Amino acid sequence: MRTSPICLCELSTVGPGQSRGFAGPDYTVFLLRTPGGALRAYHNRCPHQGLELEWRPDQFLDGHGEYVICANHGAVFDPDNGLCVHGPCRGQGLQPARIEIRDGYVWLVPD
Repeated sequence: MRTSPICLCELSTVGPGQSRGFAGPDYTVFLLRTPGGALRAYHNRCPHQGLELEWRPDQFLDGHGEYVICANHGAVFDPDNGLCVHGPCRGQGLQPARIEIRDGYVWLVPD
């Protein structure tokens, strides 16, 4: 189990409407920029069956960069709060991951 923060990337590498995935021995998370420009981080697991969400590396969002989409079952999630708004896990949500921004870098903070 990790006890210290992990540097994921430079903040500037995740632009509006973009997402990026990261995995290590004890974590799998993704970052996204909401349509409003806020940075969000979630664990890369769909609440429906616990499968990873992306359909290709770093592809967590729909074609417009508006919603998170589960490639396995088509669940649609609100990027601002992780809540499933359509699909088999409607009403459930993605698990947020704690992050910090320091000196222009995004750090994953242990739970």
